[in-house]
Amino acid sequence: MLGIVNYAKAEDFLLRTQTILEADEAANNLILGLCAGLIRSPEKITTPPYLTTMTDEAGKLLLVAFMTSPVQKLLLYSTEAEVNQAALEILARNLLEQQLPILSLLGSVVLAQTFAQIWASISGNRYHLGIHERIYKLTEVIPTSPVAGRLRPASEAELNLISGWIVGFGREALSEHTPSEEALYMARARIASNNLFVWETENKQVVTMAGTTRPTTNGIAVNSVYTPPELRGRGYASACVAALSQLMLDSGRQFCALFTDLANPTSNSIYQKMGYQAVCDVDEYLIKSEVQQ
Repeated sequence: MLGIVNYAKAEDFLLRTQTILEADEAANNLILGLCAGLIRSPEKITTPPYLTTMTDEAGKLLLVAFMTSPVQKLLLYSTEAEVNQAALEILARNLLEQQLPILSLLGSVVLAQTFAQIWASISGNRYHLGIHERIYKLTEVIPTSPVAGRLRPASEAELNLISGWIVGFGREALSEHTPSEEALYMARARIASNNLFVWETENKQVVTMAGTTRPTTNGIAVNSVYTPPELRGRGYASACVAALSQLMLDSGRQFCALFTDLANPTSNSIYQKMGYQAVCDVDEYLIKSEVQQ
């Protein structure tokens, strides 16, 4: 009989799943990094997260599920090559019993699609594919064509510029509308946390941003890569990400990971040229309830 466990504490959830997830740490950097964040900053938890595992009759871990509020993005990981539909059905009913809404879900291609179908049949919600993504991992930076300028941490002086870029990044990369007040808050928080960087040209013009996020045991993710449209095609983003990735490796990280939208062949090509290698593909499905129709 399949067993399901809901965890009240991120520490207990991580204790059960960490060894399995870290066997493919780059692929699971999202769950691992977000869970570590819950443990580091428990004061930021306003609503209990959904932390769940499924096991088979022998107690072997089959499925890991993770979701936090207010994002309500369900992250799924299966230890099996074949999708276990029975486990996914139990998981879906567990979510319904706890009256937990899902706004989106993310997982390996077949896993995500299968759960989206099961969730739709059980909940009555509708779904559609949002983004087809690829996770990349870098352990060594391949030197790119030199671009004049330097990488440095973003500063308060760039607060308004960065907040505007966050709005642009959300619109272009995530198809999301980020209110200006929220973008300003995000920019201020990331600058204060020293995890947002910019590429500055020789004439002191700030032209690109990139950030780091979700540190795990051995790695860290690179995100929020953005160059305004009028400055693209000059190699700024490549120089920024390559320098930032090298900085992370020099600081002791064994690898950097990042997500790309497979609909954007340019960015995928750029990252591969600097040393990022494909790990796996994941799909994000957007969920719409009947009351949202």
